[in-house]
Amino acid sequence: MSEPIEVVKFVCKDVWTLLFRKQCDNLKTNHRGVYVITDNTFKPLSRMSAERGVPGSVLVSAQPFLCFPSGVIRGALAGLGVSVTVQADTTGLPGATFQIKTVGAKP
Repeated sequence: MSEPIEVVKFVCKDVWTLLFRKQCDNLKTNHRGVYVITDNTFKPLSRMSAERGVPGSVLVSAQPFLCFPSGVIRGALAGLGVSVTVQADTTGLPGATFQIKTVGAKP
């Protein structure tokens, strides 16, 4: 695996399957070092619910559950020679989105 996209695809298919027993639902890239992994039924968030009438409660309550997978993604990519930053987000449970930026990437 010589290209970062190949390494990210490996994480989406193989590492994701080992951790969550399914592949991620979508992988997008801008071909300039930014990748977005989408999982519409992210298992760590599958049993959570949002407080009614409290804007932003989904992200606040889900954020601690997104830190560990973000670190796993970053660590797996670093172990395979790709330095990245990972930012996790959720807009609706149980979905999660992970934005991966390679070091020096241009948005």
